[in-house]
Amino acid sequence: MERSRVLVDLQRAAALPTLPVVAVELMGLTLDDSASIEKLARLISTDQALTLKVFKVANSPFYRRERRITTLPDAILLLGRKFLRSLVLSITVFDLFDSGEAPSGLNPPQLWVHSLAVAQCAKVLGAHLGAPNPEDCFVAGLLHDIGQLVLAHLYPEPYGEVLHRARELPCDLLAAENEVLSLDHATVGKWALERWQLPPQFVEAAWLHHCCFPGGVEVGSGAWLAGVVALSNGLCNSEGYTAHEGVPTAQLDVTTLRNLGVGEVELVRIADEVAAELPKLTATLHLPAPSRKTYLSYLQRSNLELGNLSLELQQKMAALESRNNELLSIASLSAELHATSEIDELAKILVAAVLGGLEVEHVCCTIALGQQTVLRAEVSQTSEHEPQPTVSILTQGDRGTQVYADSTAHVELVANGKTVGFISVRRKQEAPPRQEFASSLITFANIGALAIEQALTRHQLQDRTEELVATSRRLARAEGRLAAAQHQATRLERLKVLGELTASVLHDFKNSLSVLLGRAQLFLLECTDEKLRRHAEIIEKIVLDASQMLSQLSTYGKESAEEAKVRLDLNAVAEEVVTLFESRLKKLRLQGVTIEVVKELQPLPPILAVASYLREALTNLLLNAIEAMPRGGRFTLSSRQEGEEVVLVLADTGVGMSPETLDRVGKLFYTTKGDAGTGIGISVTKSLVSRLNGSLSIASTEDVGTTITLRFRAAVEAVPQQEGKRTETLRHPRPAKILLLERDEQMRDLMEELLVQQGHEVVALPKGPEEIEAQEPAGYDLVISEQGGDTEKLFKLAHSIKTLAPECRFLLVANGQPLPNLTPSAGSAIDYVVRKPFRIEKFLDAVALLLLAKQPRA
Repeated sequence: MERSRVLVDLQRAAALPTLPVVAVELMGLTLDDSASIEKLARLISTDQALTLKVFKVANSPFYRRERRITTLPDAILLLGRKFLRSLVLSITVFDLFDSGEAPSGLNPPQLWVHSLAVAQCAKVLGAHLGAPNPEDCFVAGLLHDIGQLVLAHLYPEPYGEVLHRARELPCDLLAAENEVLSLDHATVGKWALERWQLPPQFVEAAWLHHCCFPGGVEVGSGAWLAGVVALSNGLCNSEGYTAHEGVPTAQLDVTTLRNLGVGEVELVRIADEVAAELPKLTATLHLPAPSRKTYLSYLQRSNLELGNLSLELQQKMAALESRNNELLSIASLSAELHATSEIDELAKILVAAVLGGLEVEHVCCTIALGQQTVLRAEVSQTSEHEPQPTVSILTQGDRGTQVYADSTAHVELVANGKTVGFISVRRKQEAPPRQEFASSLITFANIGALAIEQALTRHQLQDRTEELVATSRRLARAEGRLAAAQHQATRLERLKVLGELTASVLHDFKNSLSVLLGRAQLFLLECTDEKLRRHAEIIEKIVLDASQMLSQLSTYGKESAEEAKVRLDLNAVAEEVVTLFESRLKKLRLQGVTIEVVKELQPLPPILAVASYLREALTNLLLNAIEAMPRGGRFTLSSRQEGEEVVLVLADTGVGMSPETLDRVGKLFYTTKGDAGTGIGISVTKSLVSRLNGSLSIASTEDVGTTITLRFRAAVEAVPQQEGKRTETLRHPRPAKILLLERDEQMRDLMEELLVQQGHEVVALPKGPEEIEAQEPAGYDLVISEQGGDTEKLFKLAHSIKTLAPECRFLLVANGQPLPNLTPSAGSAIDYVVRKPFRIEKFLDAVALLLLAKQPRA
């Protein structure tokens, strides 16, 4: 049956009987100590059938006194508030499911007797465990199997199949319910009690009474009630108060017993008390008298079985002890045999072990040493002296076989499928049976044969040991060289991958930087607001620095021309870098991480350096310092002059570095940041400082911090303070027709706008040089092209243009990658090269230069 159908049936208003309003209100009133007996009596009197049954119970033989109870207040006083609640609930629930067709195999009275037994047991157990209200335990036990009645009421035939399956397989009732109905009575009971709006602790107890009680929960809670009901359910099943005949029942759970703190003595007492009180309850509710199977009888039978098992265990232990002694002898034999590699000593040890470990009078061991020679070891048991094995070497003609009477046994010595000898023994009269004796003798023979075979093999291997050692040394040296070569190859491959990655993204980065630089410069030309101009100048400066950084990355590890150095104030550059990180430090403070920046800068003479190099190096070092203080700390920036040197110190109170890490830091690709690091930051920084003729040293201690010291020589020679900007450009050529080839849209728009402002007619195409045919540039005065990805096609296009239109000029906007044959002396067809990112002046000067030139080449 589908689970969804059962859920729909349970949710329908008519599918599940409704708990009478009187019972629901009475549940609440009995919990209210301030409610008067008259109020309880008025509520019960509204239901005539319930009133009649209360009078019957109050006047039953178990409760009747000298006079007959004729009023409801007297009946309530006699029964008590708490028992009255349990009684009314029992009567109400019985009446709900008293009519209708019962499933095949279901005995409703037996199920109710089981529920009452569990209820009474839970009440007694709850009182023993200190429950604040034992009657709650009674109610929880009474309703724990209400889900079975609901399922039987809704689906008589399917539930009959459930009971049949549980008896025939046999299997647990919950498993049979889930197999047939796709849910179990514990879940259905939870839904039913929720619908009746009973207190949550009763709902939880009905839902969890088949689960193992975990312990550590509040006494009186739903989970605690579930543990009490589960233990009561198991005890009642053990006592014979089962819900269904022939269906496997839940038994006492050891974990629940331990977690609730109930011992065996308490279980016996509780079972006796339930057996005494249960007949009163069943007679009151007109149910059949229950029959008990005493728990103590089960316990006694179990103890008897345990006694038999204990006797059997002792017998087995005795046999195991005897076998253990034999195994100890065998283990001792094995140890002695492996302690020597001489064949004659092995033979002596073997015959002595057989004589001492088995009931024999004489032992003879024969071992083949070669084609014509054998070794024989013998020993006999004497009463006067300790037996001493004798060994003799015999030739082929003396290999006689000694034959004993029926007490003689012969066992071959076989190792790796090869017979290396045999053992002959003469048994004593009191020796164990032949089969058992033979098994033990074979064990000794197998161990001896294996030791002999190993000794023979050891002699053979010894001759080759030195050769193998020499070969191993040669292999070790070769492996060392191979490992070094593999390490070098891996390093070169990583460098190659890094170079390819840099080349692949360099073009896009430089396009973006070119557009940003051009727009910033256009803004500077048109803007008169000084504040906005300062912002634009900062953008221009940052873009130029970024361009140089990209160039450094692409040429890292290669020889390159030295950039122009200018006089710089080291303190000013350092403060500028710290300022760049103010927003990041503020964001960290909002996240609860405070990094204090302390500046201890003394006046310094200028140094000769490249500003972009110095800014990049300090940026890398400051970034590492921030990442080394994930919980906050202090970063100190200090400077001083030492003779002709200028010193800048960066110190943090971060996690620091171990001696091993400090020894490896700065090596290419080494990082302690895992996947988050690249391993090139410190390496690049050292390279930049070295290019500036400076030095970098690192001192660090774990959990204390790191100090990095930079040293530069003070400037003495005359050098310009900063790079000048050209203010006059050649921008007055005649208007020309220009073909612009650029795939990047923003870069194309920028160059087109600059050229149109100069009065030129521009045709801009979103193509590279490899996508243009040689005839397309015909009729143009100037072709401006990006570098593209195919250098051969670039040169081919340039040469084709020169062939078809010698007067046409060709301007290449390069992305920074190497371009061979660019000089006129080499015969290049490219007239001029401007590298990205470029200044507007430089680009327009190049255009003007080419258009004003009178010669075919620039």
